[in-house]
Formats: sequence, C-alpha cells, structure tokens
Amino acid sequence: MSEDTTKNTARTQFVEPGSIPKPGPIGRLVRLLFAYFCLQFFWQLVTKGGVLFQIGLQNQSGIGLGAAMGFCVFPYVVNIGFRRDWGHWPQGGILLMASLAGGAGYFFYGNPWGSPLTLLVVLWLVYVFGHLGLSFLLSGIFATPGCEMRAIPHLLGRISHQKVPEHVCPGPLGPLDRWETGKYASKNAEKEIPS
Repeated sequence: MSEDTTKNTARTQFVEPGSIPKPGPIGRLVRLLFAYFCLQFFWQLVTKGGVLFQIGLQNQSGIGLGAAMGFCVFPYVVNIGFRRDWGHWPQGGILLMASLAGGAGYFFYGNPWGSPLTLLVVLWLVYVFGHLGLSFLLSGIFATPGCEMRAIPHLLGRISHQKVPEHVCPGPLGPLDRWETGKYASKNAEKEIPS
C-alpha cells in the first residue's frame, strides 16, 4: 500500500476489497469504546436536545466541544461513509448553513445563538455522532477493514454478497491496525517456524 493512502486528508482513496487487513481484537475493542462515547453523546442530544432550545447554545461547553470534534471529522463521515470525494466542502457547507441560521436568529430574535442555529447544530450533531457511533459499533462487531465509516457499506455488502471498496483509516485506528496486524503476523510466523 502506498504511503499516500495513509495521509490524514479529507480526499478519499478507496482501494480494492481485501487490500486492508481486518482489525484485530485490540482494534475492535477500541472501535467499540469509540462507539460507546459517540452513541452516549448522540443519546444525550436526542433526549436532552429540547432543553437547548430553552437555554440556547451560548455557554454550552459540551456542545461546543462536540461541535468542534464533529466539525473536524465531518468530511470523513460524509466522504468515506458515502464514497464521495468532496474534500473539505462538507465543512464549508455546514459553516454556510450555520452563518445563515445565526443571521436568521439575529434578524428574527435579536440573538444569533437562538432557535435556528440551535436547531441546526443539534440536528447536525445528532447525524454526525449517530452515523459515527453506529459505524464504530458495526466496525467493532464485524471487523470492518480500514476506516469505520465503511462499516455500513461493508455490512450491506455482506448481506447482498457483494464486495465493497475499502478505505484506509485516516485517524488513529489506521496505525493501530497496522501495528496490531504486524504484531499478530509476527507471532503467527514464530509459531510456524519449525524447531
């Protein structure tokens, strides 16, 4: 695999099915832990998002941190999850929509942090962390090769008996999988060496 496929970039570089090794037990466990945190945040938004409409987004550090994380991973969620190559355009799109929603809140309510922006941010974060959490969960369960954002297509491919393209994980799981695959490969090689 070329070095270009492991760079942290929002551009997609899909590879043929079977090109990327499946994650081992450690990689699967880490994916399940990430799924827990993403789905926990998702559940908090779904069950308590209505409170945000009463108090607004300002001074909500948890939402701010979630939005910052969601903004960073958004191109990967969209591009790799839906097999697109839009680069950073998804981030530009959400910034444009947030600017319009903030402007509408200021124009109609005198507060840019009002209902339009709150609605947009909550719905956007529900999507990002719902999609990401489900993808981490499926990736941990089914040992999806490479990026967790290919877990839903990977599962659909298994159901329909079709092979789907894979994508190297641009985050910390790629190096973890390469380390773990090398670790287990070397242990298995040692077992096969006759004494």
